[in-house]
Amino acid sequence: MLGDKALSEKLLIDKTTTAKAIAKLEAEDYVRRETNPADNRYHLLYLTESDVMWYLRCRKRLPVLITKPAKVFPMRSMTR
Repeated sequence: MLGDKALSEKLLIDKTTTAKAIAKLEAEDYVRRETNPADNRYHLLYLTESDVMWYLRCRKRLPVLITKPAKVFPMRSMTR
């Protein structure tokens, strides 16, 4: 869970830009936004269930991406 205000601060971007990006992510079902009960002016952000599963799959594959990048992303010859 992360708030929209905290996200703006961490990314060093203004709140309007953050709000637009969050709205797009929410429309595409990447995040869920709820009013912050401690301060109704802000929202709390949550990953959707499908994104949590995506994150876990990526995290599981991360060691392979780091230790064996050529197998995951084979290099193409620069000559044709």
